[in-house]
Formats: sequence, structure tokens, C-alpha cells
Amino acid sequence: MRNKFRFYAKRFANLYFLEKIFIILSRYILIENKDMEHEYQRAVTRVCVQTALLLLQHGAESTVVVQMAQRLGIALGVESVECALTANAVVLTTLSDNHCITTARKNTDKGINMQMVTDVQRIVIAVEHHLYDLEIAQRKLDQLKPLKYNRWLVVFMIGLSCAAFAHLSGGDWLITVEDGNILLLAGQKVTISDMTNPTITYSVVAPENEAVNLGKIFAKNGKIQMHAGSVVNKGTLNANSVHKDKSGEIILSAKEGLANIDGTVTLNNANFKAGSLTITGKEVVLNSGAKVELTGKQGGTVYIGGDERGEGKI
Repeated sequence: MRNKFRFYAKRFANLYFLEKIFIILSRYILIENKDMEHEYQRAVTRVCVQTALLLLQHGAESTVVVQMAQRLGIALGVESVECALTANAVVLTTLSDNHCITTARKNTDKGINMQMVTDVQRIVIAVEHHLYDLEIAQRKLDQLKPLKYNRWLVVFMIGLSCAAFAHLSGGDWLITVEDGNILLLAGQKVTISDMTNPTITYSVVAPENEAVNLGKIFAKNGKIQMHAGSVVNKGTLNANSVHKDKSGEIILSAKEGLANIDGTVTLNNANFKAGSLTITGKEVVLNSGAKVELTGKQGGTVYIGGDERGEGKI
């Protein structure tokens, strides 16, 4: 009887020992699996934030940036992706099995490049269709390089686009504004920024700081201003008025160089004061073909001379 008791006691002890070993091994395997899951989630988070950053840097709309990051994360197996955008950063959070990982990346604007945006979208779509896994998607994103266009080609295409939109809107070479102001400004650099998304900017650098009018500009009862390093008028500037309290005004200001007048400049008011005309520059040239006319029942004001301090040449 005693021997049987010892036998069963040893057997139960061995079973208890094996059970403990099984529990320990199960916990270890579970921890290992959890670590592997968390490492995979971290990798998914990195590729999602890289996707969002590339899209934001190259001019994609904020809605597209968020949607692409979310679609990529869900396609790679996480439960949800939350993405917040600012002008300077991307903050992204992934959720998987009640475990959150949040990361942030600083945004550096690289200019609008729809080729890059399209390439990133293609990678996301390939992952959704199970053509790419996480490793391939990461490698494809790392290999993306923006296509650089010649700056003169960019300037030409921007000008062509503006001309096309102007034509579609019924525009031509004639600019007409009534009771308003027309300004022609020129500088070394022009930067355009989207007010709804300040991260989208585009800059055009000009070799010469020059404002040129070759067409016809009419500002009835208003003001026409041309400000630049040098000013050239070979077209028509007209600021005629018909009201007593709304006299026209034309200002041609060459801050650094030549004010070259070779077209027609008129300010007329048959019944009241004609208005005022100011032409300044380091050097002012009225060519033989120039016509400067200012007539009014009560006269008007004409100032043609040098720079703004009257020190230039005429």
C-alpha cells in the first residue's frame, strides 16, 4: 500500500512539474509572439508615416495624405490608422490588438510633384491588391526619386496654363477695371502659397526685375500702378474718369533702373480734374513714339522726373 502511494505521488509530482514547464513555455511563446506582433506593427507604422510624409512633401491634398496612410495601414493588417497633419509635421498612430504606436516626422516642403504623388498611390494600391507585402512596399518607397523639370519648361507651362484659363474665361490682351486698382509688380522672386494648405508653395525666380506692358490696360475712375526695378510701357495705359470725386491716377515707378515709355498714357476728365500721373526712375526715357496725355477742365498733376527723390536722369 505504501509503495503504491509513493508511485502515485511521484506520478502526480511529475505531472505537476510538467504542467509548470508547459505554463512557463506557453508564456514565453506568447511573449515572443507579442514581441513579433509589436515589431511588425512598428514596421507598419514607419511605412505609413513615410507614405504620408512623401505625399505631403510633394503637394498632395491633406485628405489624400490621410486616406492613403489609412488604406496602407489597414491593408498591412493593423486595425486602424489615425493621422494628423500640420504645416511642419506628420503625426501618425496605429492600433493593433489594443496596442497603440505613435510616431511623428518633420515635414520639409519639396515643391509640387504629381509624379511622386502618383507613384506613392500606386504602391498603396499594389499593397491593397496583395501584390506587395510590407518589405516590398518599404523598398519601393525608399527607391522613389522626384523627377526634376527644367525651370524654363515650368515657367513656360505655367504661362501657357494661365493663358488657357484666361481664354476659357473670355480674357484677351485687354485688362479693364472700373472704379478699381490695377497693379503690375515685378521682383527677383515670386512665391505662391495655397491659403488652405500653407505647406504647398511654388517659387519662380526671374533673371530680370522688370515690369512690361505690351497690351491695353483701362482703369476707369481708378488707378494703374507699375512697380519694378525697371518699367517698360509699349502698350496703352488709360485711367480716364468722368466723376468729380473719382480722378484717375497712373504711377510708373522704376526703383532701380529705367522707366521706358514708348506707348500711350492718358488721364482725361472732360468736366473735372483729370487726375495725376507719376513717372519715376533712376532714368526716365520718353521715346519719340510715346504719347502722354492729361486733360481736364480743372487741369491735373504730372510728375516726370528721376527717382522718387528727383535725382535721376530724364
